Amino acid sequence: MDPMGKVPWLVHRGQKMIDSCSIMRYVDELKGPKASLFRICGAEGFKKALDMSNSIAGPRSKLCFSSEATKEDADVFKMVLSNIDKEIQGPYLVGTYTF
Repeated sequence: MDPMGKVPWLVHRGQKMIDSCSIMRYVDELKGPKASLFRICGAEGFKKALDMSNSIAGPRSKLCFSSEATKEDADVFKMVLSNIDKEIQGPYLVGTYTF
């Protein structure tokens, strides 16, 4: 467990990471440059994926880890999920290409 209680938390090959953006970038580089989402989608597409991930983090954390979550918090979470759903209506998460 992260000493600060932060989630997500990743340990890979002895390296510890707690920041979602850092984890996404690290995982993106694991299989090398040919499998990199950043390489395929470019900086803008990768940033869009990071932004979608970040947009859900706060509302999700409040609902899952706070005893003071309200119906308004649930409504915000639903709105964020709806926005993400609209963004990923195509056959691929970003762009028109898969690997």
